[in-house]
Amino acid sequence: MKINRRYIFTLLCFLIFIANSYSQSLNSLIDTALVNNPILKASKIKLEYIKERLNEVDYISNTKIAYGYFVSKPETKTGAQNYKISLKQQIPWFGTIAAKKKYVNSISEAEYEEVLITSKKLVLNVSKSYYNLFLIKETRKLIKENISILDRYMKFVNKSIEVGNASLSDLLKVRIRRNQQLELYKLKEKDYEIESINLNKLLDRDENINIELIDSVGVDISKLSIKNFDFSKHSEILKFDRLYNSIANSELVNRKDRLPKIEFGLDYINVAKTNIPSVKDDGKDIFMPMASISIPIFSKKNRSISRQNKMKIRELEMKKLDRLNTLKSLFLSTQRKMSKAIIDYNFQKKNINNILDIEKLLLKEYETGKIDINDILDINESLIKFKIKKVQALKKYNELALYIDYIIK
Repeated sequence: MKINRRYIFTLLCFLIFIANSYSQSLNSLIDTALVNNPILKASKIKLEYIKERLNEVDYISNTKIAYGYFVSKPETKTGAQNYKISLKQQIPWFGTIAAKKKYVNSISEAEYEEVLITSKKLVLNVSKSYYNLFLIKETRKLIKENISILDRYMKFVNKSIEVGNASLSDLLKVRIRRNQQLELYKLKEKDYEIESINLNKLLDRDENINIELIDSVGVDISKLSIKNFDFSKHSEILKFDRLYNSIANSELVNRKDRLPKIEFGLDYINVAKTNIPSVKDDGKDIFMPMASISIPIFSKKNRSISRQNKMKIRELEMKKLDRLNTLKSLFLSTQRKMSKAIIDYNFQKKNINNILDIEKLLLKEYETGKIDINDILDINESLIKFKIKKVQALKKYNELALYIDYIIK
């Protein structure tokens, strides 16, 4: 079958697209998943055994051989009949086997698209899990940096206490905030472990294997400029076209089943000699070639199958239209959400810059005893929130970009 070569070629092209879109670390994880994932393996095995059905349909029914012994031997002019051997072979109508092979081929093509869909969804899930890990890693990094900032605050408060511009309660408040951040850091560490286990399970490997992450993630705005895309070329839509074809071929097989079947045969009867000299052809065996044809007069079953096939086609048309609309809606809404994520990302950058300027001013005013430590802690809390939101917006954009890749690749 040509489909096997086509499958390998398309899958390689798909991996090349992925390689251009993601980091080397993520690429290696995707490659591992495409080789190891049990669900994808199951889809490939299903494709193989559907293709194997070609050998099942490419056959002619068994030859019938019958042997009969005359217990009470009938007497004829040429002698008594001893036994009878019959040989019969039924042959399907012309083109029936070819129609069945075409039907199996069309099913395998539909299953091939299902393998591609499973591969794409696996890439999507692995990438999403990877970016979840990236978010947790960056959040932990920000929390750790904030703990260092709070350590700097504690030193700053100690100096203010020495000159009488602060109290021990201020130091305690900073220490409590630091402990809260430390606890949050430990919780994020557990979140990282859980997500690592989930990703390793997708790769069907030991859950304790360490996952290397990229240091930073950029923003590829080129996906926002994609406007025209032929959604009919997507695997989820092509699968419906393949299923249409399989139903059409199923109907062809059904029509072939309504045609007559031909049977050829040969009867051989062994005849004993009479030992009468005057008998012509004494003991001559009997050979009787035969041919028969079975005519399907009652075709209620076949008519019912034809009606079912028509209903299946209408059902597929509705499902295809629904999926096509869903993909279009997903594409447009994803692009809008990506634009929103960029706006959010830039907004958080501005907030962070503003907060840093305010922090400097507040530290100077605290040093002179003009403000309370709570004001500084509040601004610090806002700072860490904006930093985390910035990373979340970056992760959100790249996660949404995965859906664009799923649709257009």
